[in-house]
Amino acid sequence: ATAWSRAHYEEGSQLMILRQVFHWLGIAVALGLDFYVRGTGEESAAAASFNAILLLALGCYLAGVHLEWLFSLVGVLLTLLLFVVVKAEQYLWLIAVVGLVAAAVMIWLIRLVNRTEQRPGGSDPPST
Repeated sequence: ATAWSRAHYEEGSQLMILRQVFHWLGIAVALGLDFYVRGTGEESAAAASFNAILLLALGCYLAGVHLEWLFSLVGVLLTLLLFVVVKAEQYLWLIAVVGLVAAAVMIWLIRLVNRTEQRPGGSDPPST
């Protein structure tokens, strides 16, 4: 759509549109082949989904190189998302421990504040 909208303003834009069609068609064929391989049982569903995100990230990055820089940013963000998702599975136990510690600290702080407010004269402002 970006290449098509630029077709009215730039010379040689028909070639740019054709390049973008082949670019995304190549990504679509690669995704189709990846899901075909998954269907044969040689690849797990998680691996196929990670491959799909990686291919889309590469496609967006290359579209940014050739067409509009904002696509490159989307490609980089998709790559970071993939990295976070893959690493999050490895450190899920650590995330759970940090969450439990944070919940325990919040409960302790709430009880501490409640005890302070229940003391006689604990929460009253000093009178002048």
